[in-house]
Amino acid sequence: MRDSESLPVKFNEVWTLQKTNNSNQGWLLAGIFQDEQLD
Repeated sequence: MRDSESLPVKFNEVWTLQKTNNSNQGWLLAGIFQDEQLD
């Protein structure tokens, strides 16, 4: 459970960096990863 709580934070930071560097790719990666987590 602790791992699950830690993942979103790290993911959010990485996603923010990706979005800053490449807006389009950042959003795309976010959608893909979110889909995998929900599934």
